[in-house]
Amino acid sequence: MKKDKIIIFGASGFIGTYLIDSLLNKNYQVLAIDSDDMLSDYYLDKKIEFLQLDLRDSKKFNEIDSTDCTAVIQLAALQPSNYDPYNLLLCSLLIMTQRRTRLKITLRSMQ
Repeated sequence: MKKDKIIIFGASGFIGTYLIDSLLNKNYQVLAIDSDDMLSDYYLDKKIEFLQLDLRDSKKFNEIDSTDCTAVIQLAALQPSNYDPYNLLLCSLLIMTQRRTRLKITLRSMQ
């Protein structure tokens, strides 16, 4: 049986790592995306596909393979959260992606 694929932006954060464990325990396939590769060993151990990507790079953002993806969970944000222009741009990119691909954006957190 094919697993549902979930994309997580901001996967290396506190919430992201706990969410990944929970999704894996429920037999979801996870694509972890983050600008930081500090948890690359964690992703390797869990056999999770990881993409290091700064979401401000719209060209690379549009190259994300969302084939067979069930949902997107958005946890990415620059800290402190007063980086409003970046966080607003990120939400705009996600909305455009959702319109193009018909993905469900199931959670949006500006942390």
